[in-house]
Amino acid sequence: KDYAFTRMEIRHALKTSKTRQHVYMQELQDYEYVRQVNGHANRGFKYQIGYWDSLEAIRAKIQDHLDKQLEKI
Repeated sequence: KDYAFTRMEIRHALKTSKTRQHVYMQELQDYEYVRQVNGHANRGFKYQIGYWDSLEAIRAKIQDHLDKQLEKI
């Protein structure tokens, strides 16, 4: 969870354009999923995941909510 990565690593892994990747990274930063941890503008920045969604916890909440709705019917 403490792994720092660059935009270039993400572009190569996802095989996306620099422009598209910039838009995605900006959105992720706006929603605080990714944060800039160090680096320089002319040499690139390093990023880390700022928030990890817990898919299992979200599924459990949805299932619980649906179960409660079914009980009302």
